[in-house]
Amino acid sequence: MLDISKTMVSAAALAHIVHGNPGNCKLEEITLGWGFSSYLSLEALQPAIMSLRSITVGLGGSLGEDALKRLPAACPMLETVILHFQVISDTVIINILAYLRNLRSFHCWDVSFSIQKIISHGCPGLISIHLEECREVTANGVSSLLDCAAIEDLLLHHNGPGIQKTFTFYAASKLPMLRKISLECLQTKVSD
Repeated sequence: MLDISKTMVSAAALAHIVHGNPGNCKLEEITLGWGFSSYLSLEALQPAIMSLRSITVGLGGSLGEDALKRLPAACPMLETVILHFQVISDTVIINILAYLRNLRSFHCWDVSFSIQKIISHGCPGLISIHLEECREVTANGVSSLLDCAAIEDLLLHHNGPGIQKTFTFYAASKLPMLRKISLECLQTKVSD
């Protein structure tokens, strides 16, 4: 595992480490933060990230639209994708869900309602979904998340108004594998 999320390590320094240890540097997990940006930085870490199973891009780190589109090709074995404070388009999500066949856990900030629907229909094998700061998501309802039958862990945090008061009941009845549901800082609405 490589965690540089709370450091000022540059992509050039990482590339030096990776290329200075050919064959010995095979990463399975990486956490990126301050100072890490763009697809070029990911490219500098090849081939160490080809077997990557988990990637977290946190505060101060940015992959950008092109890097996120190319993420499945750069890291085809990914099982966990956690993207904090990233600007994410529908195209990126569609690409991630279409090509990361091993994806089991997806955590994201500030996604649209349309992306929630894409997640629900594009990756039935997801066992963990965390959606945070997605005000539009619950304003339009979260019923499409009930199509993800494999979900064991569902977190909706500070996602605005609109969730039905009965959502927890429906989630428990529609998601047979659900073990953990966390609804934090949400406003419920009364059904008509």
